[in-house]
Order: sequence, then C-alpha cells, then structure tokens
Amino acid sequence: MMNLIQLVTTCQSLRRRKGGVLSLAKIHRHELQCMPDGPCLSTFMEWHAMGSKFAALAGGGSAYILILIAGLGLRVSIGSLPGDTPWALANILRAPTEARHRDLIEEFIAPTIARMKAALLITVDSHHLRQMYPCQSLSDSDNFYDSFDFNSFKLSARDTSVWCPVMTHSPPSAVPLHQPTREEIANSIAPPDADHLLPDSPHPFYDPPASQREEHENVSWAVSQRGIVPTGMQAVVAQLSEPLI
Repeated sequence: MMNLIQLVTTCQSLRRRKGGVLSLAKIHRHELQCMPDGPCLSTFMEWHAMGSKFAALAGGGSAYILILIAGLGLRVSIGSLPGDTPWALANILRAPTEARHRDLIEEFIAPTIARMKAALLITVDSHHLRQMYPCQSLSDSDNFYDSFDFNSFKLSARDTSVWCPVMTHSPPSAVPLHQPTREEIANSIAPPDADHLLPDSPHPFYDPPASQREEHENVSWAVSQRGIVPTGMQAVVAQLSEPLI
C-alpha cells in the first residue's frame, strides 16, 4: 500500500513541476513505456487509483490504519471501494459527525492505533521530501496527507478530541516502513535511516501545522519540500511487484 502511495506522490510531483498540466497518460508514455516489463496504461492508472484510496485512508488514520487494514486482510476490499467512498471514510475518521462513528473511533480504532504506536514506532518513506516523516505524530501525518491533491476532495480538519490517545508524541527509535531498494538489500551494513526526533522537538519541515495553513499554502509547502523529483519513475513502479503493505 505504501508503494502505491509513493507512486501517487511521484506523479503529483511530476505534475506540479509541469504546472499541473501533465496527465497520467503522458506520465506513462514519457516515463514507463520504455521499460521492457513496464505496466500497461490501464494497470498504471489502476495502481494510481488504488494508491489515492490508500492515501486518503492514511490521511484519516495515519499509516497505522494501513497496518490495521493489512492485518485484517482488507487490502483488496479497500482497494476496490467504489467512487468517493475512501474519501468519505477518511473524513469520518478525521471528524465523525454521527454518534456511532464517534463511538467506534473513540472506543476501538484510536485506542488500537495508540497501542500499535506504543509497540511499533515507525517512520515512512517521505516520497521525495528531504527527510522521512514520523508517523508517531498524528499532526505531522496530517500535514503530509493534507498536501495531497485529491482533485475536488479535501480532507476535513481533525477532531482531536476523538483521537486523544494518539495525539501525544511518542519516544524516538522509529522503524523505517518503506520498500527497501536493491542497494539497501545488497548492502546489509547500510540500513535505511530513521528519524530520531525528541518528543518535544518540532519537526524541521512541518511548520506551521496544517490547521493554520490555507489550501494553496499546503500545495506550496509540498512543492518546496519535495524538491527535485528523481528521473527514476521506473524504480518506483518496479517496487510495486512486491509491496510490503
């Protein structure tokens, strides 16, 4: 699932570098058609659609919600959800309006994610950001996913009262959660770097929080932080054959 999200962020970075006019079909033609075993256009677009759905849900419940989905065996079911259902679920996770949804999050989902966070601290491949972003901070996670371009859909502001167990920072020593490259696998003495931020230290590239930024500022933040998109779009696609999550 994280590999599919990485595909989405790579495409968005390419689009923004071209002023937002680069279609998925053009990205496929320019970046992937030259690959001997590259995906066809329909497969590429299916991967992008699935990655967008997983990104929406991660925007609702952080990367830990993806671990929960994988553990429950719901990856295929979530990936095949129709229409805007994943984005509706994301907003329910962020700011439930119905009592039954609020109770479900307060009594089960948020405590479960809090326990997962306490047992397994992770960082996630920052997808062309200058550093990996720490999943142990829900506000940092929201900053990251608020920068995504979901067309006309926008994630709601988070109701922090529902997510109290998850809102506090956790100690450092996070485990990187990303697809290892061939170089990392070949060189066992050079493991991926992980963030080591103190709980009370603000993350260097998350300022101000998303709740204090307008939509256009979110886009500007994403553009400034993603930096130069690597030309190796093929490397991103190659990792999708065996996704970790």
